[in-house]
Amino acid sequence: MTTSTQHYAYVGISPCGCIQSAVVDIAEHAKDVRRAVAEFMRNGEIIERKTVEEVRKQFCVTIHREGVCPHRGDCPFRKAKP
Repeated sequence: MTTSTQHYAYVGISPCGCIQSAVVDIAEHAKDVRRAVAEFMRNGEIIERKTVEEVRKQFCVTIHREGVCPHRGDCPFRKAKP
């Protein structure tokens, strides 16, 4: 029998909707996690907590230079708005 444990990460989402930053939420590294999340906030990113699997599927590896989304606001990883 296999037991699956779901792991979570905090992500920093750019105004265009791209996930640009991520840190895995590990209790043993709580201080490092807090520092990373604080940096995401200083960068003006929206913070969300997602499963690591979601982050792997949605992380945008394209560099955003000077706040400009290379997808021109149509990021393929952007979360659909209701």
